[in-house]
Amino acid sequence: MATPTPTVKIGFIGPSFNNAFTLDSATNGRLDNTDYALGGAEVLVDLTSRTTSLRVKRGRKDFTQPFRTGTATLILRNIDGELDPLNTSSSYYPGITVGRTVTIDCNGESIYNGTVTNIELGYTVSGDAWVVVRAADGLGDLATREIQANTAFTAQKSGQRVTAVLTNAGVNYQGTSAINAGLSDLAAETLSSATNARSYLRKVINSEQGYLYGNRSGVLTFENRYGPLADTNKATFSDDGSNIAYQRIDRRVATTELFNQLSANRTSQDPVLVNNTSSQDSYGIRNLNVGEVLVLDNSTVTDLLDLLLVKTASTETRIAEITAVLDTLSGSDITAIAQLELVDRVTVEFTPPGTSQQIAASSIESIEHNFSFGMTWRVTLGLIPQTVTSYLTLNNATLGQLDNNSLGF
Repeated sequence: MATPTPTVKIGFIGPSFNNAFTLDSATNGRLDNTDYALGGAEVLVDLTSRTTSLRVKRGRKDFTQPFRTGTATLILRNIDGELDPLNTSSSYYPGITVGRTVTIDCNGESIYNGTVTNIELGYTVSGDAWVVVRAADGLGDLATREIQANTAFTAQKSGQRVTAVLTNAGVNYQGTSAINAGLSDLAAETLSSATNARSYLRKVINSEQGYLYGNRSGVLTFENRYGPLADTNKATFSDDGSNIAYQRIDRRVATTELFNQLSANRTSQDPVLVNNTSSQDSYGIRNLNVGEVLVLDNSTVTDLLDLLLVKTASTETRIAEITAVLDTLSGSDITAIAQLELVDRVTVEFTPPGTSQQIAASSIESIEHNFSFGMTWRVTLGLIPQTVTSYLTLNNATLGQLDNNSLGF
């Protein structure tokens, strides 16, 4: 067993950025202090020793919905008042504010990179004091930006449209990004009014049936619909000690993921409707409105909906979550879990009561870290069967079943 080691850093701008630089000055000229630098650049300050707990949440609970903003919540000790924005004698003054970078590592591996959105300070009259820092990743940033009115998009691939949105003057996304070219062809259009960037990007994602998320290192990432298929298995979890051990497994059959009538529409066009009558005979009609898509013609809309219908028209008992306690694992297993990313492929071996061991190929839909000093570090992975996120692979025991009558689009 090994002890997981966190590192928590928050960006600050030291006093030297607001005063004239003076050599050999205790406040303005400490050249050996890496918390200070010339030019007003943000410098990450290690606040691990102040951190009493952390929680990181990234991903989504429902594969029919887009990935949510990745968030982090930190609780920091503040008995000395160093983290109070009103403390003008603090070595961090006046850098304690929103908009600063937050990074969280586990065993030297990045598990979160975002920006401070909220700071909450509390204290008791008996002398305890704390600060709650909340952060959001790049998806949260996009939710506050608007694409300018009269923006004209040319006919282009989905990834090119994502890039066009990020570089639009009204959005001006400044974070790092990794944008795949995409597979779907999107129609040219001109926006008649200012449009929320994240809402518009959801249309792009629906049109591609791809993935847009902030990765664990803070890179805004766009993957096409084949992304999980091209991935290799990143980790194997088992309940018999042969691979990475987990403490708990949750399986479910959920009607919230059961839809047998799907609809979507191109811009200013009537909706296209597809049905799975066999599923409707068993469960009744369950409609999912995918919303507006940006593809070129209705036949492509039909192909897109047919693909999604394969994923939603039937139910199965599937693994929803597994939870691992890092404190019970080896250092290499802790690192392997810390390195996992959204959409990664993993394998879970499990043995339900009364049955033999089962093997499930899965994709990661969500990652949650919960850690308090003096207690355990738990990581919960939200999973979805690989057969739902992938496309037909011939001669593959898991992904090569022809009975779905669909090869994707």
